[in-house]
Amino acid sequence: MDAQVFQSTTLRLGISDYRGDGRPDYAYNAQVIYGDNVFPERASVAGGTPLTIAGLGLQSDTLAQTAGVTIPLLPSSATQLLISSPPLVDGIYDLLLSDVNPGGSSSMTGVLTVGAGPSDQIKVICGTNAPTPVGGQTPVPFTVLVVAADGVKPVAGASVQFTSLPAVGLSACNGGGNCTVLTDPSGIASTFMTPLSVGQTIVIAKLAQATYPVPQQVQVTLVGTSSQLDLSLLTPSAWIAQGTTVTLSLSARVLSNGSPVTGSTVNYQITQGAATLSNAAAQTDASGNASVSLHR
Repeated sequence: MDAQVFQSTTLRLGISDYRGDGRPDYAYNAQVIYGDNVFPERASVAGGTPLTIAGLGLQSDTLAQTAGVTIPLLPSSATQLLISSPPLVDGIYDLLLSDVNPGGSSSMTGVLTVGAGPSDQIKVICGTNAPTPVGGQTPVPFTVLVVAADGVKPVAGASVQFTSLPAVGLSACNGGGNCTVLTDPSGIASTFMTPLSVGQTIVIAKLAQATYPVPQQVQVTLVGTSSQLDLSLLTPSAWIAQGTTVTLSLSARVLSNGSPVTGSTVNYQITQGAATLSNAAAQTDASGNASVSLHR
């Protein structure tokens, strides 16, 4: 017997024999399987999110499936199953619970959101930069925040596709101009940008591009410049806790018309605060980079 439950309510199940007189010599076995809810209700696109399924009549050999994928069970009881979510694309999923021997099943409709849901939002946190030398990295990364429909709760493990036109080098893409990254536990995805040509470039971040026909997107504009001598810092700023002892690598890149300059001397100087430099100057390498260490 199958029953569909569309709201939270109290259900009563009655069982009687065909004659209806409750004969004492009539024996029977009955089993109920029911999946009630999943916690948490969200999982990462990458998979590996621990999920607890609450219900009734659950067995150690109960099968849990979603999107046609059978999910191995972790510790279980008659009222709870613990599973680890499989890798899936962004979207809303059903869960199917089934018993191997009795053949009973319970379908939980739309109970799990993987990555970004259809009402989630993507917002720009930062990404505005002054004109940047071709071949130099932007001081400010393009950073986006993915939140739930309430506009506040961050969404972790959602797919964000970074693209650019014309192409720029994106740190999140290992220097490529197009890739998909997942938001961190704070709902943030970020990439530094390196212009590869002179002029204006549009860098776009699309939310769950592989799932929704018209994905939400945001964008920033980057302007590339070029001259006979340009200097670009790879890490222009860093935040550290007060009183922390730390060693930071300070790297600068020397460029000429977008090409790295080898053997050029870069001088470093502390103008404010207390710290020490490993060297006061450094020579650029074949990639035009010159690095020293700052100890504080």
